[in-house]
Amino acid sequence: MAEGDFAVSLEGKRLIISGVRRDPAAKLAYQQMEVLYGLFETAVHLTRAIQEDKIEATYQNGFLSVRLPKVKPRQVPVVGAENTP
Repeated sequence: MAEGDFAVSLEGKRLIISGVRRDPAAKLAYQQMEVLYGLFETAVHLTRAIQEDKIEATYQNGFLSVRLPKVKPRQVPVVGAENTP
């Protein structure tokens, strides 16, 4: 696949990878080949909050890598009951 043949998107808590796998013009001599061609879409449900502005996707040598940095937990200060009005 080429870089322009697919898209990566985040919709709520779903990471969606979609695209089209094209049938190569030059056929090699295969007895059996289990690669499907055409449109595809796959979705992954994310169970943790993601830093949406820091998502990275790279495509190199036929491999797609998606980096989804988790949101760091927010520290909540605990105030003693005797300090409240």
